[in-house]
Amino acid sequence: MHPIRQLTFPLGTWWGLSVRVHSVVAILLVGLTLRLLIEFPGQWAIGLGLMGVYVGALILHICAHALALLFWGVRPTLALVDPFGGQVSAPGSFAGTAPPALRVWVAVAGPLYHLKMAILAGAVVWIFDLPEGGALSQLPWNPFRPPLLDSLPQEPLLGFLHGWFWVNWVLCLANLCLVGLPMDSGEMVAAWITPITGASDSTKTVARAGLWMAFLLLIASVADNSVVVLILALHVVERAWTTLWEESHQSETEYEKTGDEKAWQTEVETERESWWQKWVRERERKRLEGEIVRQQADEARMDQLLEKIHTQGKSSLTNEELEFLRERADRYKNRMA
Repeated sequence: MHPIRQLTFPLGTWWGLSVRVHSVVAILLVGLTLRLLIEFPGQWAIGLGLMGVYVGALILHICAHALALLFWGVRPTLALVDPFGGQVSAPGSFAGTAPPALRVWVAVAGPLYHLKMAILAGAVVWIFDLPEGGALSQLPWNPFRPPLLDSLPQEPLLGFLHGWFWVNWVLCLANLCLVGLPMDSGEMVAAWITPITGASDSTKTVARAGLWMAFLLLIASVADNSVVVLILALHVVERAWTTLWEESHQSETEYEKTGDEKAWQTEVETERESWWQKWVRERERKRLEGEIVRQQADEARMDQLLEKIHTQGKSSLTNEELEFLRERADRYKNRMA
């Protein structure tokens, strides 16, 4: 099994797109939910709502990538949701053969979506709070300081918009400013340097850049005493290290130099089969196996009859043996025709 797939779990197949979620997303959601319930027992509903905002932003991030591919007539086959948003995979050697502009367009679709959502949330807050003034300056602009529940506006709509703004603002900055895998900026850089270095070397370059970004995140987690940033840094290390391992051991795996899309495509097609399709496929397999066994038996008997004709003559054959030879001859003529 592919190393990434060992750390993910399926979320189902949506309109032909197999969606998988990285386990780090589940760890973050469960941990943050427990922390909210412990520190803010009276505001658990708002806290769970913010978690829902985060999950919704991740899913819509994937949808933005998928729609960007579909816009150019390429149907995505696999989506991987991770704490920074995630990526989609196209069939075949898309990473190695697609034009750089197309790959950049697909990669930038996620951050641009978050930027538009943050601008929309800020605009609604500005319009909603226009009579009082100062609404935009009160938005949670600092990506390192999430809005606490007790600091959110008491108005439910404004509180939701503040949370929606901060989540999309952070995801936009993370995917544009942190250059390296698994962020979208890493895919943009890889797209532009692939014609120069090749698909494998470009992937290694952005994976190493991801390790440097993880190093900076580790420093930030210690300086800010943030467990969340620490988990994100370890996630970046795992993704970047796994990518480097894949590219360095291509000769020992079944994956192509252009990435793992072809191997995943085969697994996705198997996952998409219904029970009826699996039953039909199994019956066809058994039918073919039966035909092969019968053909081998017929060939063995044909050899025996030819040997009998050679040693005893054709007159030694029984009526049943002569009929068998005629059937074989007719079958051979029909095949040639």
